[in-house]
Amino acid sequence: MAPETMKAALCKEEGDNLSIGGAIIVEDVDVPKPGSREVLIKLAAASLCSTDLSVMDGMFGPKCLPVILGHEAVGVVAELGPESESYGLKVGQLVGAPPYTGMCLECHNCKKFGPDHCSAKKVKGINAPGYFSEYSLIDAASAVIVADDATRVDDVGRISPIFCAGVTVWDALERAQIEPGQSLAILGLGGLGQLCARYATALGAKVFALDIQDAQLNEVRNTVHEVINMKDLSPAEVDAKMKQVNNERGAEVAIVTAGSSMAYQMALSILEPLGRIVVVGLPKEPLSISAGQMSANCTK
Repeated sequence: MAPETMKAALCKEEGDNLSIGGAIIVEDVDVPKPGSREVLIKLAAASLCSTDLSVMDGMFGPKCLPVILGHEAVGVVAELGPESESYGLKVGQLVGAPPYTGMCLECHNCKKFGPDHCSAKKVKGINAPGYFSEYSLIDAASAVIVADDATRVDDVGRISPIFCAGVTVWDALERAQIEPGQSLAILGLGGLGQLCARYATALGAKVFALDIQDAQLNEVRNTVHEVINMKDLSPAEVDAKMKQVNNERGAEVAIVTAGSSMAYQMALSILEPLGRIVVVGLPKEPLSISAGQMSANCTK
């Protein structure tokens, strides 16, 4: 039985102090009650994502504040709403908690593109209470059953990033239409890029990892085909290095997970004609790329 109140970490106003008592305030709040298609979970682990930092930085504006942060987590089912059992959910299961909730499941976008494109959806940690709390609600339609017996799963902290970061790069790989043997350049080897590199390698792609920090590249050095440090290099120099390690060919696909405009310029420079570029990383500044270069190379 869930208690009446719980601890939760809220962002109440914009700020860059990530410490408890800075931009993040821990307070006692009421434990929510599950609605018809909702599930109450006791949180086992919740990850800090760059989107949480963006909320605190004010990217989404003050209208979303105050809000309980967090949008990727795993937890144990504590209570079920009336409709949630029809999704195969049971008390005691360990479930993954993705960001989206409140999808209608009936509109054109839901049926054709998926519930994450529903205009009625809300996003945990932005315009719906997130997962930095002892308990939280998840939408039964988006819950992912990890194990029927939560006690048999160790190191749940390694699982929680899958439900935002992992899903994000998997979606990017699907949009990129990666096939075994194709050359894929991943620009930005932070958490997203590292997951992307491992997924793409498992899919049989020939993966090239590009970043400006050796520490990031070292995380995937033994996983990918080749690493390239782009620090202090021009787009033309990065292109030359790419061809040097790829039989004088550019990359067939580039996925940009770095949040910088320069990473997108680098991606365009290393693609071969008819290459594909997939947008993941979100630069804070306006993105400026050459439409002429994209047109000349028939970049998709």
